[in-house]
Amino acid sequence: MATIKQIGNILTATSLDRIVMNDLNPLYPDNVAAQIPRYQELFKYFTDNFGERNGETYLIDTPGRIEVDGNHTDHNGGRVLAASVGPLSNLMLAMRNDEQKVRLHSKDYFDLEINLSDLPTEAKDISKQYRKAALAIGVITELSKVREIGGLDAAVLGGVPDGSGLSSSAGFATELLTAYNDAYDLKLSKVEMAQIAQKSELYMNKECGLMDQMACLHDGIITIDFSNPLMPEFEVLEKTFADLGYTAIVVNPAEQGHAELTPEYNRIRHGMEEVAGYFEKSNLSQVSYDQFKAEKVDLIRKFGPEKVFLADHFYEENERVKATVSALKAGDAKKFLININESGDSSRDKLKNYWVHGEEETGPIEQMVVSTREYARKQKFDIGSRVTGGGFRGGTLHFVPTDKVDAFTDHMAGIYGADAVHKQYVRPGATRVLKAV
Repeated sequence: MATIKQIGNILTATSLDRIVMNDLNPLYPDNVAAQIPRYQELFKYFTDNFGERNGETYLIDTPGRIEVDGNHTDHNGGRVLAASVGPLSNLMLAMRNDEQKVRLHSKDYFDLEINLSDLPTEAKDISKQYRKAALAIGVITELSKVREIGGLDAAVLGGVPDGSGLSSSAGFATELLTAYNDAYDLKLSKVEMAQIAQKSELYMNKECGLMDQMACLHDGIITIDFSNPLMPEFEVLEKTFADLGYTAIVVNPAEQGHAELTPEYNRIRHGMEEVAGYFEKSNLSQVSYDQFKAEKVDLIRKFGPEKVFLADHFYEENERVKATVSALKAGDAKKFLININESGDSSRDKLKNYWVHGEEETGPIEQMVVSTREYARKQKFDIGSRVTGGGFRGGTLHFVPTDKVDAFTDHMAGIYGADAVHKQYVRPGATRVLKAV
């Protein structure tokens, strides 16, 4: 059992405790000392708001995720390849309370205090006063529908930037669920937590798939088949990008929220679902590729080419994910990079998510992908570059030979600034740390 006082003592010790090293080294290999100030800041933020009191404390560290392959396929029951990555992470320190209230302070974002008896019934019922905390309200409401829960006091320190393409919202939702699951011994599986987190996104009017939540909860690189959304099939891979001699780098020049982009995301999902509706199905995973191709001419007449391009992307991307997984397992870097680039090109040409509609001339994603491929060509090395996340104004993902990383990051930092360039490594998913101090 770890109390708030014990956690404070261990975080303010003059030398790093063995428990700290053992718990944090898998999350921040060779860089634990640099994370201690963040943990100390979280501890102070919690005690400033809630004081030091007796009781077990739950300290949760949750990563962002990168979508390696499978852009906009999960919401239609498709396949994806994703990974939980560091060093950027969200931190949460939580304790139970006996007041049947949730008090949640998220630094620089929102403060929430709500009685469990006052939770909305559905996403549409959320009151205006809670809009900034809509995702937290969604998590608590959806969780309360499947488990009996009590009060919780929590402080949150964000580290995964909004709009970075690393899924800050899924990181926060899965972090809160992990804290609740441990604090109240709810015995929720990771799949169940991911499904609750997915539903909570509706409270922000976002209809997302399940990939982000699954990736933030599971360790390392994961491939998932969402054709059965209630019981998705997944495999955690043993091989990493390092085994190919490559490092993943995310470039995000303009960290910003993307709430106003919800219609852009929904355009892709709903367009795919309209094509599925032609076959009297709810999503494209229920329609075979052969069925789709046989009706393609009629589909273009009925829906126009843009929506049929969306479906084209879905089927081709599903096959590409399988090939990318095979390449990773086989250690075939060349095939892996080809698939990454083809995925990106399909997102650009068929999903048209490299820019916001009306801003085609200034879309940063296409500029970054084209310029990095040209840089690699001139420097004579192979690279994989594509959008990461939903797209439109988000970040880009680049797989760079490990021995070229320093030169590449310096080059990109010179264009977009050092704060926009994030070298990634594969790490465990949402993790409770320092529970046995």
